[in-house]
Amino acid sequence: MSDFRDLIDSITAASREVAHRNLARVIPEGPWLDWAANLIPGFTLEAVIAWLDAGQPDPGRAADRISAAVPGVMAAAHPTV
Repeated sequence: MSDFRDLIDSITAASREVAHRNLARVIPEGPWLDWAANLIPGFTLEAVIAWLDAGQPDPGRAADRISAAVPGVMAAAHPTV
């Protein structure tokens, strides 16, 4: 079980690092960037699992629909003026 946990932890850390690097282009450094970088990988994974659980509706558009939700998280993390 430990090998599996280590693999998952490694994938999670890599996903967060990639998300942080890419989100830093549009969200200022700070706690909201960290929040979004931690949330988006897990959110996306859960969205795919929920789609599978829902019977895989509209498979040709599923990726587009899931991708459409990510900018909402990014907007929530972006500072308001």
